[in-house]
Amino acid sequence: MHLPTKSCCLTCIIVTYNRAEQLRHCLNITLQQEVDRVIVIDNGSTDHTAQLLNDFKRNDSRMVVERQKRSRGGSWGFARGMRLGDRLMESGGWLLLYDDDSWPEPGCISTFRQRARHYEDLGIAGVGAAVFGCDGKPVESNRPVLNLFRRPLTVLRQTAPTARSLRDLYHVPRRVIRSRGHQVRVDSISFVGLFLNLSRLPKGPGRFPRGGLFLYSDDTTYSLELVRRGRDLLLDTDLCFRHATGGGGAAAGQLKPTWKHYYIVRNSFLMNRSLSQAWYLPLCIATMMTHIGRGLREGCHTGDWTLLRLAYLGGWDGMRNHYSRSHGFLEAISAGR
Repeated sequence: MHLPTKSCCLTCIIVTYNRAEQLRHCLNITLQQEVDRVIVIDNGSTDHTAQLLNDFKRNDSRMVVERQKRSRGGSWGFARGMRLGDRLMESGGWLLLYDDDSWPEPGCISTFRQRARHYEDLGIAGVGAAVFGCDGKPVESNRPVLNLFRRPLTVLRQTAPTARSLRDLYHVPRRVIRSRGHQVRVDSISFVGLFLNLSRLPKGPGRFPRGGLFLYSDDTTYSLELVRRGRDLLLDTDLCFRHATGGGGAAAGQLKPTWKHYYIVRNSFLMNRSLSQAWYLPLCIATMMTHIGRGLREGCHTGDWTLLRLAYLGGWDGMRNHYSRSHGFLEAISAGR
């Protein structure tokens, strides 16, 4: 196999939990492409993921597997995978981050390799791929963010002409994502199809995402902080990823199990601070009111006040900067125990 120069080495970081068959599909496609190493962080899966990973590891020397005894959330998995990749690559080359239910489209990796030197010459810290669902439409939760508070006029010129909702005002327009040949400076990229240039990441604190967030906003907060510290992020629509999401989730307000509302509310405090110091408090209040409103409607309609309780706890912990509440405790609340 051709060995690229160190700067062009590419290590994939995949975090998985109890989705063995989706992971199998993801790895089959990944290992067909020109990647130098694949690190899989198994977050304590209880299905047959461990045996599946052992089989892949036996058959492909590029595989590196680390299994945890219990799930510590996707944020911890990506932070751990990035630290491991950084050490193995001696702080040089590129990392590619994605979930077990997503994969690079054919030609994505080869196109990236052809352009890696170009990105490096521009001083780019991160490059995001255009992410599409199985229906061929851009995935809402993976649309890159344009920080409306940091550069309002520039962002509105890009988004306002085609905006149909408030969310459209601070995300890259869908028409841009669907069109090939665009390279757009952005302010935040999700951890699905994110290429990170290790040589451009900050040293010390902030080099890796916060592992204690468990779920939600870890990718948004991390990439917003990279931009705040002077690192540039780019969306390249010639790089394409597929994400087999159900189309709901946080972006659509469809959060199941209910405990996910806790993490959305709690982690929004960190994310909103990264978005805007001046608008920090109004943004946090708006997030809390959205989820508290859902909790009140559900409680009045069904008599179940679980969602309201979780939203309250998320706001209380977010205000206190408290990130050590037991996930088992939240699962128990969500299950009505």
